[in-house]
Amino acid sequence: MARLGSVAKLVEPWRTRTAPALRRACVGAAGLALAGGLSLARLGSTSSRVFAVIVFFAGALPFLFATLVFRRRSRDPRVALAATLVRTEPALGAAALRACALAERTALREDTGSSELAKLHFERLLGRARIGLLVGHAEAQAWRLTLLGVVLAVAGFGIVAPDPFKMVEALDVLFARHGQAPLPVAWLADWVVVATPPAYLGEPSERLEPARPAALPVGTVLTLRARPLYRGRAFVLGDGKRETPFQDDGQGGIVATWIVEDDAALRVGARFGAVLIREADRIELEAIVDRVPVVRVEHAPATFTLLDHPRIPLHWEASDDHALTEVQLVLRSGDREERRSLSKPKGPSDRGGIDLLATDKFIAKSYIPVEVTVEAKDDDPIRGPNWGRSASTVLIPLKIAEREVLRQVALTRARDAVTDLLATRVASDIEPNAAWIASQRKQQGVAFDTVNEVLKRDFGGLKFPGRVASLVRGQLERVDKDLAALAKVQSQPAVDKLREDTENTLLGLDSVLDALGTQAARASALKLADVAVEASVSIKLGAEPLERPRADRRLAAALSVLRDGGRNVTELSELGFDLGEIIENDLERIERALKDGDRYHARLAADDLAVRLKQPDPSFASSGGGSMAGTESGGGGQDGGGSDASDESLALEQALNELRREHAFEMADVERALADALSDEEKQARREELRQLGNEVRKAVEALPENGAEPSSARSEAAQGRSQGDGMAAALERGDLGEAAESGKRAIEALKRAGKRAVDAPQGSSEREVANGARSAADALGGLVREAESQAAKARKKSSEAAKSSLEKSAPREKALAERARAIREKSSASDAPLPQEMLEKIDEAARQMDNAARDFAAHHGTSGLESQRQAQRLLEQAPGEKEEQEGEHSAQLGDEQKMAQDVDVPGERKDETADRFRRRVTEGLGRKSPGHLRDAVRRYTEGLLR
Repeated sequence: MARLGSVAKLVEPWRTRTAPALRRACVGAAGLALAGGLSLARLGSTSSRVFAVIVFFAGALPFLFATLVFRRRSRDPRVALAATLVRTEPALGAAALRACALAERTALREDTGSSELAKLHFERLLGRARIGLLVGHAEAQAWRLTLLGVVLAVAGFGIVAPDPFKMVEALDVLFARHGQAPLPVAWLADWVVVATPPAYLGEPSERLEPARPAALPVGTVLTLRARPLYRGRAFVLGDGKRETPFQDDGQGGIVATWIVEDDAALRVGARFGAVLIREADRIELEAIVDRVPVVRVEHAPATFTLLDHPRIPLHWEASDDHALTEVQLVLRSGDREERRSLSKPKGPSDRGGIDLLATDKFIAKSYIPVEVTVEAKDDDPIRGPNWGRSASTVLIPLKIAEREVLRQVALTRARDAVTDLLATRVASDIEPNAAWIASQRKQQGVAFDTVNEVLKRDFGGLKFPGRVASLVRGQLERVDKDLAALAKVQSQPAVDKLREDTENTLLGLDSVLDALGTQAARASALKLADVAVEASVSIKLGAEPLERPRADRRLAAALSVLRDGGRNVTELSELGFDLGEIIENDLERIERALKDGDRYHARLAADDLAVRLKQPDPSFASSGGGSMAGTESGGGGQDGGGSDASDESLALEQALNELRREHAFEMADVERALADALSDEEKQARREELRQLGNEVRKAVEALPENGAEPSSARSEAAQGRSQGDGMAAALERGDLGEAAESGKRAIEALKRAGKRAVDAPQGSSEREVANGARSAADALGGLVREAESQAAKARKKSSEAAKSSLEKSAPREKALAERARAIREKSSASDAPLPQEMLEKIDEAARQMDNAARDFAAHHGTSGLESQRQAQRLLEQAPGEKEEQEGEHSAQLGDEQKMAQDVDVPGERKDETADRFRRRVTEGLGRKSPGHLRDAVRRYTEGLLR
């Protein structure tokens, strides 16, 4: 201790002068380490935060080092000498270190020398030390340490001074957990939040209060503008699941957008690597999801049997909270599905109706229940379109050949009725007296009523072909004429004629019965062939274990259809009986093989049945079966009178079709000749004149109301007048002067009625004002109608003169067509299968119209002749009177096109509000543009409704 006390005289001046400077250097180093570590931690990554902690510990090392050095110097004289005397006086310091070592050895071991002498030598050497020189060195070192401390402190200050708040952020980031800093920070000021709904909603933008919760539709674009309190930060807007960055708005602020997808609590934050420092405030959002469209179908859910309901009306209504884009009819049957577009609305609701027929292509090929739904799609572009589905309407399909069997049974009943009638006329000793004739008239009425009732029936959507109905009815009319002739001349030849024609009628019915049965058997066999193919495919599919349950369900359905169809086919004809036996035998083969687990031979049996049914030819007993020539079966004729009658009926129909086709070509030639008669310059000048005239018509009615109020009011009639006036203007622009004149006349009539309806209305009332306006418009339209008629007459005359040569050539051709029409009439009268009287009358009238057209063409009256031609063509088109009624399963099929429901309540001649509303709808429809080839027909049909 004595030695240390002597050395302390040297250490104390050194420590006194260097210790404060060393502390300052350590503080500067610690400050720099703190600033550097926080800056590193502020990067936000895990590695940077770890390195920041290491830097903090490194900043504490100088303090630890200085403490250890001073502690060693105070305890070890040699360390103290090395730090002081050796540095100032190296030679003396080295001698002092040797003396110190000697003193220590002699103190420990007496045999090494005198410890007192060694200690005295050591103290003398220390006494020779120059304290002033040591103090100078200490002060120099203290200055250097001080300078180092200042440099380090300045460096740390240089890191902190530009943005002292960064150190707060760094500390917040340093203590973050799970990517979230513990201390919230206010980052922005002057918030402006604007919500812009999705464009498909058509709603305006609105400004939100950030402190208040907001309910917004999904897809709304939220725009947040604000002024940042601190620059250079990566600001984001997020809800904890996703976030969007802020961008500079170029005006000193920042802006971010957010698309609303779910409920969220939005908070602004600053992103530091993986760490987010958020604001305390937040924007509460409730996402309003676009709801699924609601679709309702009248009477759904429901189940219909197609045999009892061959026509299923579906009236639907769809609505959405925003807007609909498409409505579809969806048909599903087993693994099959078909979608058909019903409408493409633009608003939030839509409604409509369709009729599904048993003969629809999809339904006709479905042998298991069909699920029918109406589905609507909305316009949600954010999450994709939503589909709403109605309740299901289930259709139980017809069994194959089921309708045909019912038709055969009904036709057999009709034939039996005629057979019973013929039985009363075959006796050879008939006395044609008044009592017998009256009895025959009564029995014939009952029999023929039975036949007509059967011909008119609908068997689950299946009717008798029009040709068959025309043949049978023509023969019934012949028998009626024979009985009427017998009543006038009661003679045996008249009785024989009546008997013979009755026999021919019965033969015709028998031929029809056989032909339709054979035809139905063939058609049903082809359908059953498809089912047999389905059975084969199902058997093959069932070989896969994963597909077996589904395949077995398909197979069971196919076998059931084959079994029921085979029973029905057996009832149709001899060919059907033959095919039914084949189906029954092959079904036994299939089921026997399946029972034995032999799917290979089961499939072979199904394939064999399919091949056999695809060639539905008679095998043995049915090989002599006949069919009615000229029917859709395409079969050969059967011996008997019925075959001749059907051949004659077919020949008459073919002649009529040929006449109809050639007359249409002739009419088209006349229309083309009249249209091409004028030059392009004349046509352009005429179009310009008509356009100006149409503008004048629109000006005349533009002050009239567009929509009516109460039916039978002046406003309602004036609205009709305006609609007809617009129709007149449209017709003028199309160049249809005839239609323009007719529309103008109807408009004047409506306007005159409007004037009369307001007679009792008080002065100054709106009804009186409307009536006055209607009278003025009627006067103006009167002159314009006369002008249109005048121009029409001039145009007809000019075009007829220009097409003189073409008209002269058309006259003899039209005359020849009229003669052909009369020839068909005469041939029908002499035929065993005459056409019905109603058809003959239309053919006669068509011939007269053709004669009129020929005379007009010869006189160069092209327009009037063309109108006669059109009348004749319409009569020819109507001549097959039974066509529309009897087309059966070929008529009004939905197929690939949608047919809207046509059940419309057409008011009769009663003068009430319902009738007025109906007439107003019709007349408004007349004002709209319609296809040229249908315009006349639409007008005539509508005028007939309005009579």
